[in-house]
Amino acid sequence: MKILKSINIIKFLFSITLISSMIIVFGCDDSGLVETGDVANPDVRSFDSIWVEETNGNSFCGMNLFYGSTVPRDSVSKDVQLADTNSTGTGFYLRSGDQSDLNLPIGYKTRFNRIYASMSKADFDTITVLPVNRDTILPALDFTSDDTRTWEYFAPGLIGNQAVYSFYLEGKSINFHGRNIFGILQAIESSDSNPGNVGGYRMSFRVRINFVGENDFRKMIPGS
Repeated sequence: MKILKSINIIKFLFSITLISSMIIVFGCDDSGLVETGDVANPDVRSFDSIWVEETNGNSFCGMNLFYGSTVPRDSVSKDVQLADTNSTGTGFYLRSGDQSDLNLPIGYKTRFNRIYASMSKADFDTITVLPVNRDTILPALDFTSDDTRTWEYFAPGLIGNQAVYSFYLEGKSINFHGRNIFGILQAIESSDSNPGNVGGYRMSFRVRINFVGENDFRKMIPGS
């Protein structure tokens, strides 16, 4: 009987040690709540692939960046539009949604800045803030152009690193949502099935937005 009691005592002490070890591994805060790890940032939306294309007529060359969707050229919901230089089928760039040609329906004003001239797709995922050397974003200073051709034209067959642009949805921020909406985007692929002619050019972009006006682009944040 003494031997059995000793074995039971050893088992009890082992159980206490195991539970203590688990508490140390998983951790507790001062309130005694076990930490749950990272969670999705509720103030940030990520879109892995928004495509646009240039075809004849009312093509799907617009993007509604707030919802991460592709929209037709004539959609009044567009924030940006894929355009080419003088409708020649070359020199592609993104321009503000309110810059439509030929008296076509306009969308919302968007401002751009190039924050990285070259970055890998993997490094894009690690961006947590806009590099403005301050906590807050100042739209008048941090977004300097209505289009991306200020810095470059897009070309078919993107290979390797690509530029990263920040953007400010000025039109929707002021007239629709009532709060500043900032974002980042990067081209991830492009092709041209009809080189040198109008129609056939297609691109995809990855986009991340913060829709509460903060300089915070973390996809995941510590849980409570």
